[in-house]
Amino acid sequence: FTPERKKVAVKKMALNSESTKLIITEIRIMKDSPHPNIVSYFDSYIVGEQLWVVMEFMGGGCLTEVLEQFEHVKLTEPQIALVCKETLKGLICIHDKHRIHRDIKSDNILLSET
Repeated sequence: FTPERKKVAVKKMALNSESTKLIITEIRIMKDSPHPNIVSYFDSYIVGEQLWVVMEFMGGGCLTEVLEQFEHVKLTEPQIALVCKETLKGLICIHDKHRIHRDIKSDNILLSET
């Protein structure tokens, strides 16, 4: 047996009374929603006063960063339609589990490198 080596992302979040409930909800949704259009959750660890959440690495960054970093890049209508279509596929998965995503925005649309 040879373990697969994957690049992962680690989201470090301060643990406090305000953030804990939101963090737990985010982890639960990722963990309970295996889908190609939802970032995969792998594990989480408490390190000091922080929670480290290990998840799928999305090398393309978020849609906001792409649009702001490359001001000359303007999405075409077919590209916008594709982003909407793929986002809706992930939302359908979440909604099928009777959950809602209350923060849909380009900051939360993560892009893979492929």
